[in-house]
Amino acid sequence: MGFGQKLVLFCEAFCASDCDLIWFNARKEAVGFYEKLGYTQKGELFAIAGVGEHIVLFKKIKND
Repeated sequence: MGFGQKLVLFCEAFCASDCDLIWFNARKEAVGFYEKLGYTQKGELFAIAGVGEHIVLFKKIKND
């Protein structure tokens, strides 16, 4: 239904007036979803105890 994509795009638009970059720790299983939305991996996989493997993703959201 696209709710996840709509939520991410809304958040990007909301943040664009105050920042030019979004970054976060994403679960390994979710990386493909975020890459389809233009996010890029940074660094290596790392473990969060009790949660699983993650990687940092980022995206420039404002062009100056």
